[in-house]
Amino acid sequence: MQLALKKPMVFFDLETTGTNILTDRIVEISIIKLMPNGTESEVTMRINPQMPIPAEATAIHHITDADVADCPTFKQVAQNIANIFLDADVAGFNSNRFDVPMLSEEMFRAGINFGLSTFRPYFTNWNNERCRRHTNFTAARAWMMPIRQTPTRVPHTRCLKPS
Repeated sequence: MQLALKKPMVFFDLETTGTNILTDRIVEISIIKLMPNGTESEVTMRINPQMPIPAEATAIHHITDADVADCPTFKQVAQNIANIFLDADVAGFNSNRFDVPMLSEEMFRAGINFGLSTFRPYFTNWNNERCRRHTNFTAARAWMMPIRQTPTRVPHTRCLKPS
């Protein structure tokens, strides 16, 4: 299936310390950016949330305090993340209910103007149970599948330092 995109489309998924966008923090973000010409860029970043990751959250995403101890904070990578979303539409599973508000709140705390009102959202209804035990990046790739219909396997990145 070939899409006729006019703008880039960003698929993303988050792993967090919990489900409260005001008090919890992002520990991992996976992003796939699909360009109108069909090329893709992808990144997974582990992020130090500067707070303990509760055991309940680790039981879901398997990311521990030790996994993120040497990773950058969200504030250190926020501008890089915002640049990826620049001039793109946004897509993902349940993104409008959790991932977009969580990302917006983290951007706000980092002092980044992240105007989501300029984005045109696309949300898939693909069953996330199929990705429950996979990495965040696999989930982002899976959310993209109903649109692209071209599953791809990619390696998981442990911790990227800000550039």
